[in-house]
Amino acid sequence: MINFRRSEQGTGMIRMPRERSASVLRGRGSIFQKSGVGLVEIVLVLGAIFAIAWGAHAWHESQVRNYPGPRSAVQHSAYDVPPLLCVAVSPDQRTVVSVGAEGVLRMYDLQTRKCSAMVTSQYFELTTVCFSPDGSRLLVGTAGGEIELWNCDDIRVPVFSRKVHAGRVTFLAYHPDGRSFLTAGDDDRNIIWNAQTLEPLFELPPGESATRSGAFLPAGNLLVLGTVFGQLQLWDLTTRQLVNATKVSITSEPRESIVEGLCILSDETEVLVVTRDGELGIWDARSGTRRLKFRHPGRYITSLHMLANGRHAVSGGLDGQIQIWDVSSGHCIKSIPAHAGPVHAMAATTDSRLMISTGWDGTERFWDL
Repeated sequence: MINFRRSEQGTGMIRMPRERSASVLRGRGSIFQKSGVGLVEIVLVLGAIFAIAWGAHAWHESQVRNYPGPRSAVQHSAYDVPPLLCVAVSPDQRTVVSVGAEGVLRMYDLQTRKCSAMVTSQYFELTTVCFSPDGSRLLVGTAGGEIELWNCDDIRVPVFSRKVHAGRVTFLAYHPDGRSFLTAGDDDRNIIWNAQTLEPLFELPPGESATRSGAFLPAGNLLVLGTVFGQLQLWDLTTRQLVNATKVSITSEPRESIVEGLCILSDETEVLVVTRDGELGIWDARSGTRRLKFRHPGRYITSLHMLANGRHAVSGGLDGQIQIWDVSSGHCIKSIPAHAGPVHAMAATTDSRLMISTGWDGTERFWDL
């Protein structure tokens, strides 16, 4: 059951002329009498509005609890905590970690689905998180442009912390071989780091906009990035050159063209791309051609995750809905009312049986697929 935190609002005062206020106090020609609306009618209208709002909330909660498909197995956080912005599953499929606007790392045991550790960072807002390929380290980005590296065997204090971007850290990713990782920020910089020495190896030439999502390709030394202005970029990390840049979103509203997520579909260069305006497409990052196009039923998409089975993807929206997609056909298989607010991030186990979502409502939700 979601607990709402009541917000106390201050009362405003209207200053009236002395003659009018005295008339009201004496009961001669009161405001209600002159308008023809009585106090009882106003109370009834306010009561009806409250009843409608409460009924809508109760319906949403019943949909989440009683949805016949995937179900919310565990909810660990209260409604009144700050938003949770990112979630990741460890490579050994034993641990889930979430981070958010309160600056806390929460680690959960996947078998018991209970919190196993909770650590407060020195930074107020944590924006993104990812595990190293061997699962021994945890990389965290902050809203202030810092990165922290944590040892998963001893989560008490970070082993490394440094300010690396002038703005928010928007994206983090390890190379599949574990020897390097990428940090991207609102300052339009994409930096490749040595994972052992924790020193920057090189920085990609500046693009036209900040990176919001990306992935290393399993085969070859290639990197795919999605930008704020709707571009899909393919980079060769050996030559450090841009191989191809494709505009995947054409809209008159720049905020709707953001590439909110992308997932690798094969060992070549085919990727599933989602933009904020609700459009999903399968693109070849090298040639810039689109093979399939389909749309999210809501207006905005905020997150994307590819299940390990390679057949299904999940997207989260600004309306709190999660959609499960058949990637081969572009059909929406199921729609789930998941969060009371935007869905910020999703992750799943490699057997594609369990999915975890985090949202603006400050909750982690576990879904049996």
